[in-house]
Amino acid sequence: MRHFLLFCLLFSACSVTVGNDDPLIQRLTGHKERITCVAFGADDNTFASSSFDGTALLWQRKDDDVRTVSLNLGTPVFSVAIGSDNRTLIAAAQSVSVYYWAGAKGEPKMLNAHTDPVTSVAFCPGSMVWASGGKDGTGYLWNGGGKDPVAKLKGHVDAIHQIVFSKDGSKLATASNDKIVALWDAKTGKTVKIFKGHTEPVRCVAFSPDASKLVSGSYDNTAIVWDVTTGKKLQTLKGDQKKIMGVAFSANGKHIFTGSTDSSIVVWDAETGKRLKSLDGHSKGVTAISVSPSGKLLLSCAGDETILWYIEEL
Repeated sequence: MRHFLLFCLLFSACSVTVGNDDPLIQRLTGHKERITCVAFGADDNTFASSSFDGTALLWQRKDDDVRTVSLNLGTPVFSVAIGSDNRTLIAAAQSVSVYYWAGAKGEPKMLNAHTDPVTSVAFCPGSMVWASGGKDGTGYLWNGGGKDPVAKLKGHVDAIHQIVFSKDGSKLATASNDKIVALWDAKTGKTVKIFKGHTEPVRCVAFSPDASKLVSGSYDNTAIVWDVTTGKKLQTLKGDQKKIMGVAFSANGKHIFTGSTDSSIVVWDAETGKRLKSLDGHSKGVTAISVSPSGKLLLSCAGDETILWYIEEL
């Protein structure tokens, strides 16, 4: 299959005035089909998105203007991540290869280790080490654009939906179709702990800033907060949301965000599990969310649209 590289400069942000009661900052358009993933880079103004339209977009924001560079892979893209240099992209498409695009220029490398399509990729914060997870139930650790992985994560018996690093880079977590969340050593790839409690496939997972907690979201319409050390369930976040597709902690660890197929984003108290408020703006099911490095901004995607939210004062 041939893959085409396309560079585009687009000013595609619709500016929205931020009021005291409305944290919505901008609606960002650029994809033509459903967006599957959003991820911040090393700062609040650089982020990436992937879509079923076969593209991964690198966004660079300055005030109300947004410049995008597009990587066209010609096949649905499931996940994308940005390296600490704010230029290197990795993308997981409907392929057994991971696409490694150095410096947002030239042809991407195609790195192979998985035996089924790759579903999730993530960079280690402040590093060029990264990880991939696939429908084959395995995860791999990679170092930059090296052609071979440095470690294999083996333990799931079904597809991995999401793989994430802790902020300090010492741990990895995976959410799987086998209804399990797994914790891994990010250097060796060894299993550290298994978390069982969901009754349907686990779609998403995120660490708290200090890596003492995990939150996982599932097709069972709940999110569960876990103690990383003991493996105990701390809270079950359940309201009127349907399938949970994206989860994230706030930068101070006090709040949890959950995005659902019912188009809602709910803000929860991470300590008590109390529902605090909702962020209303999407008309289609939310597919992913991401909190910025400073903790001031939240990205969410639904349909072919991404929304940027101001969350520092929630």
